[in-house]
Amino acid sequence: TFCLLDGQSRVVGMREEEGATPTACFYTDPAEARAVLESAKRAMPDVRGLHLGVTPLGRAFAACGGWPGDEPQGHIASTLKLQGSAAVREQMGPFLREQAEKQGLPEAAWQLPVFCTDQLQSAHAMPFFLSREALVDAWVVAGLERDAVPDSLTAMDLRVLVHQMSTTDKFAWNTVNLLASREAVDLVSEAYAEGRAVAAARSGGGAAESAAAA
Repeated sequence: TFCLLDGQSRVVGMREEEGATPTACFYTDPAEARAVLESAKRAMPDVRGLHLGVTPLGRAFAACGGWPGDEPQGHIASTLKLQGSAAVREQMGPFLREQAEKQGLPEAAWQLPVFCTDQLQSAHAMPFFLSREALVDAWVVAGLERDAVPDSLTAMDLRVLVHQMSTTDKFAWNTVNLLASREAVDLVSEAYAEGRAVAAARSGGGAAESAAAA
């Protein structure tokens, strides 16, 4: 996942409306993460070193209170959310909330769908994908025809998947894999490179200031 960081590598939240508590998101959609970074740079020109950080999905899930009984981390002065693409949120939000409610899960500030299909599963591997596009890519890599991708894919909220993995034997922990798109993998490399550049600039700036003071 990708989150917005400042030059000190602190998580940055953005207000969705005037006076609201800032919301800090962990984005799974690389295009949306890039767009949010550019928007933040325009909206907060005084914040130096804005860049994307990379957080493993498991850590982001825990930080956002995804595990049963957990609360979102309180040391960050923002509402924390795991965030898929805006189009998918709008389309699937009510369905995912209903899923979670039927499983007896508490209401959450976010929903994150994961996708799967029987044709890509086996007794030893059960891949779930963070976007439909990632599933289609895997389908083609597996040697299947792109046009044969089922119109109706299985989709469930990530919290529902974790709940079922924890309380049933339907999904074995050692077979489930959560897979991102190629674009997300590419952005991970870019984000790491940008983070190193920001850290180097910060270190160099500090050294220059110390020399000037001396």
